Amino acid sequence: SPPPPPPPPAADAGAAAGGGDIVEVTEENLASAVLQAPMPVILDAYADWCEPCKQLTPLLENLVKASGGRLRLAKINVDEQQALSQQLQIRSLPTVFGIFGGKVVDSFQGMVSEEQLAEFATKLMAAAGEAGR
Repeated sequence: SPPPPPPPPAADAGAAAGGGDIVEVTEENLASAVLQAPMPVILDAYADWCEPCKQLTPLLENLVKASGGRLRLAKINVDEQQALSQQLQIRSLPTVFGIFGGKVVDSFQGMVSEEQLAEFATKLMAAAGEAGR
C-alpha cells in the first residue's frame, strides 16, 4: 500500500526547517530545530499558566533577536509536549537550557535578571565560538 501522505506543515514548520530564530518545539522537530541546529539554541520550557514564563519568554525573544542570527530560541509547551518534557526531565517552570552541538552547555530554572540572561547568552555563544575554531 502507498505510504500515507505527509501531514500538512504547521505554521512554524517552515521557520524550523529554514532556521528561523524562534520556533515551537515538538518531538517531531526537536532534532532538526534544536539538536542539529547550526547555531546555539536557548530551549525554553514553559506553560501558558506559568506567570514567570510569561515574563521570561519576551526577554529571551529579545535576546535572540538582538543576537542577529547567532542564537535560536526554541520554545516547548510542557502541557502540549508531555513526553518531551519528561525526556528532558523538566521539574519546574520555567526551565531554560542552552544547547549547542546537541549538548547542554548551561541551564537555569526560574526567573533570572536580564543581566544573568545576557551572561547565559554570552556563555552559550562563547561555547559555539570555541567549537567553531
